[in-house]
Amino acid sequence: MPEISIIMPVYNSGEYLSETIDSVLQQSFSDFELIIVNDGSTDNSAVILNGYAEKDDRIRIIDQGNAGPSHARNIGIEASQGKMIFFMDSDDVIDRNMLKECMENAQGFDMVICGVVKHYIGSDKADRHFCIPEQEIVTRDGLTEYLKHIIKNNDRGAFFNFIWNKIFSADVIKNNNIRFDESISLGEDFIFISDFLKLSYKIKVVDGSYYQYNVRGRSSLVGRFVTNELDRRKRIYSSMKSLYEHYSIYEECQDALEFNEGSYSWLVVRKINYPTCKLNRREKIQYIDGFLKDIRKDYMLKYLSTKKGSKSMMKRALIRMQNPTLLFFFISSFGRKD
Repeated sequence: MPEISIIMPVYNSGEYLSETIDSVLQQSFSDFELIIVNDGSTDNSAVILNGYAEKDDRIRIIDQGNAGPSHARNIGIEASQGKMIFFMDSDDVIDRNMLKECMENAQGFDMVICGVVKHYIGSDKADRHFCIPEQEIVTRDGLTEYLKHIIKNNDRGAFFNFIWNKIFSADVIKNNNIRFDESISLGEDFIFISDFLKLSYKIKVVDGSYYQYNVRGRSSLVGRFVTNELDRRKRIYSSMKSLYEHYSIYEECQDALEFNEGSYSWLVVRKINYPTCKLNRREKIQYIDGFLKDIRKDYMLKYLSTKKGSKSMMKRALIRMQNPTLLFFFISSFGRKD
């Protein structure tokens, strides 16, 4: 039984695969299995994968029709044999000491977290580092206090939003049937982590940014417009609310939770101006109308009430009016910079 199972979904990643897989095979920690789920790739990914599998028996390839990364990860969980599980994307790289540092700190913990370097490919933007101060959480009260801290300080980034800077106890995942929500393509990481945290409070944060998340322009998921965004936001917030209710701190943190949800909701409403949004004008207005008829209207108002200036006043007025057409023209006139 390997110490750790690395699960990697692959879909048409041939351009980046060698660099990604090499970063795994060059690890200073060698007791792992690499489970690669080829999610119906139509490029040369399969050829590259089979070449690596022939050279290293720690690599297992699972082929499936295209069903999305969540399904691929779930398949990987079922096939995994390691004591810990690590999810990695097929176009990122890891520092050669990532597995060593995480596994050396895993004894007695169900989740180990490290920092992330967000690297912008083909851009002059500087790398961004997402880190959490080194710490150990070993009691329910300890996690309760930490959950209150991160939401009230709007500091949930590396703790909640990334799946790939963490290693997880395989027993906790499998014994409790924790799986990725296959019906959404952005935010499933967050829901998975929330579900895990309801079942374990033994968490170790290690110092150092060992995972490099490569961002390749607006083609990345973060820059993508999602037509069912309102449903996705409802699921994510429901997962967050359930977690905070589980630790009996929802009422204490409700204002901060709604404020943060308002911030995210306003951001995704503004995504109608992203190049990835292919809706026509009528469809964009309908998209906005969904948010204005939802409780997220109040969350957005809570968030925007902290912003000063005439434009912020106008935003709040248009949201209160619940007029999607006027809000559409306002957002469109200011583009993504608003």
